[in-house]
Amino acid sequence: MFSYDFIQCAVMILAIFVIGEIVSAKTKAFVPSVFVAAVLFLLGFWSGVIPKDIIDVSGFSALGILAMLVIVVHMGSMLSPGELLANWKTVLISLGSLCGLIGALMLIGARLLDWNTVIVAIPPLSGGMTAAIIMQNGAADLGLEMLSVLAIVVYVIQGFVGYPLTTIMLKREAKRLMKDYRKEDQTAGPEKNQETSGEKKTAKRLIPPVPEKYRSIYLSLLVVFLSVWVSARLEMLTGKVVSRYVFCLVLGVVFTQIGLLEKNCLNETQGYGVFVTTAMAMVFAGLSSATPEMFKVITGPLIIILLIGVSGLFLMAVAIGRAMKYSWEMSFAISLNALYGFPPNMIITNEAINSVTEDPDIKEYLGAHIMPKMLIGGFTSVTVTSTLLAGIFINLLR
Repeated sequence: MFSYDFIQCAVMILAIFVIGEIVSAKTKAFVPSVFVAAVLFLLGFWSGVIPKDIIDVSGFSALGILAMLVIVVHMGSMLSPGELLANWKTVLISLGSLCGLIGALMLIGARLLDWNTVIVAIPPLSGGMTAAIIMQNGAADLGLEMLSVLAIVVYVIQGFVGYPLTTIMLKREAKRLMKDYRKEDQTAGPEKNQETSGEKKTAKRLIPPVPEKYRSIYLSLLVVFLSVWVSARLEMLTGKVVSRYVFCLVLGVVFTQIGLLEKNCLNETQGYGVFVTTAMAMVFAGLSSATPEMFKVITGPLIIILLIGVSGLFLMAVAIGRAMKYSWEMSFAISLNALYGFPPNMIITNEAINSVTEDPDIKEYLGAHIMPKMLIGGFTSVTVTSTLLAGIFINLLR
């Protein structure tokens, strides 16, 4: 077993991320960076080259949750109320596809596997670490040791299925949207750009901009952190029924519109990259709990659960998406958020967009059409629904 200090751990984490990005760039995002990083972390943990507490020792875990919340506020600052409200269809697709996952596993999976195996697997498969821990503890309390392991392994391994599938879907969707962009660009002509810039100039704010001489990194961070703090208080007021992540997104939108936050708020702090790196490091911390022995015991049930669950996601997502006039690629990508959630969905979306074009205007157009759907889909399935499912399904164990 190797021993590293916090600097060495941080360097190793960043080196893994760089390798992931290189592979993603070389394959034009066909192999997403998060998939490569997950494989490297898993192999490193198993071989002992990477210490299981690398995220803690590096110091990333201390700010991990805060970094995720800050990034969500930033994402909210990039949206408008109209975009947020317009994505009610995304919420329906996300919830409907989860119903497909649950229905497929309970109707088909329960015939191939025993009841408790299916019940333990469903909440973690909807994406949430909290849900996985609830089902793990519930199974352990009933003496179901193998199923206790299954709950964690389902949570850990599902991203290996979700990452590449989502990348394929988003690249197809991005290419489809690029055709629409070119048609709109040819139809609208130069007047379109003049109108857009005119709209930006006439946008009104309830709170006037802070004078340039008082604007600083500290002030920008203060407002962002205050947004996170208010979100946490609102979560407590709702009895944690509504997650602070959801409030962060909404407040990011609202505070930007009234002028309390600047658009793309983290850009002024010059800390966006640090927050994203910290948040992503936290995602891979969960892989340290998986061992080769776990996979040997539950490989068969795991494969069946993933095949049936993803099939259920796909069928319902496409059916509902068609009714909502979404492409089947976008609908399926939204549903796949259940397998990983935020922040991997943000990283994969950016990589997919960057792989199909280098034009900044087209990138902005694609991001405006795809990113809100992916973020809202992730928060609906993973952040909100999975924990609720765990609270219900733990009582169905026999």
